[in-house]
Amino acid sequence: MRSKALFFLFFILTLNSFSQVDFDVTDFRKSDSIATRDGIYDSITNVCILSNKLTASLETDIEKTRSIYRWIAKNINYTQGASPLTSRVIKTRKASCVGYSNLFKEMCECIGIECRVVEGWVRNNPNDIGKKVKYPDHAWNIAKIEGKDYFFDAGFSSSIFDLRTNDQKSKFQDVYFAIDPGLFIYSHYPQKKEDQLLRKKINHKTFFNNPIVFTEFFVLKGIAFNPQKGSIKCAANNPIKFEFFFKKQIEIAQIKAFIQNEQEVPIRCTAEENGKLVIVVNSGDLPRGTNILSFYDKDYAFISYRIFR
Repeated sequence: MRSKALFFLFFILTLNSFSQVDFDVTDFRKSDSIATRDGIYDSITNVCILSNKLTASLETDIEKTRSIYRWIAKNINYTQGASPLTSRVIKTRKASCVGYSNLFKEMCECIGIECRVVEGWVRNNPNDIGKKVKYPDHAWNIAKIEGKDYFFDAGFSSSIFDLRTNDQKSKFQDVYFAIDPGLFIYSHYPQKKEDQLLRKKINHKTFFNNPIVFTEFFVLKGIAFNPQKGSIKCAANNPIKFEFFFKKQIEIAQIKAFIQNEQEVPIRCTAEENGKLVIVVNSGDLPRGTNILSFYDKDYAFISYRIFR
């Protein structure tokens, strides 16, 4: 009972931290159509000319931001070690995370939208649960839309991480477009605490001790998870209970669990009211020692834990 009470308290607190305007109901079809026209903008290497062509027929700042964001995610290829200079990114169509962020910033500024680059940490390796990384390893953006700050990560939206192959697969996901700070903090931790955009700040240690939350969690419109700590110690043959809240309806038949991303593990999975998904794993089905337990929705992992048995 105590565990359940704590989880629901966390759930309520998480919801209260969501302070942003919800753009889920905004129709971005025109913005996306403009941004994804093949061949129209291939020869343009001037940032401001491109920004204006992408946004000239759009009315609101959020629509204009969407067109720029969508174009970057579609046309810039992630390349480790690529130059972060916008002049090189726009010519080569290649960028690392800093290059994506610099380009998005400059394109927004060309049309009068205030935007800045944020440096911080992200995690996509389950073996890093509990490990603190000293120096920032990622960059994203905060842009001001209608007087409020919003997060944007065009680089993360350009592809989705495949945990089984340890590789990025080209696939647009708009979940990092104006994503809510209460969700973004699951996967992105800024170097400056004020850039969390949260009323109640999360400390560095908490972030690195969390489970690894992947893009698929946001695709499923995940809100909260329990246990909140990524490392779990258990005795043999004890049930381990996991709880998740999703705003999207989940197909239970598609939910799978794997250890070390290779061996499937038997699970008991039930969907309850209000989007709650309960998964129970018997620790006796796990090998002795340290295991990486990842939950999948069909092809992609949405969360990973480290289990000590």
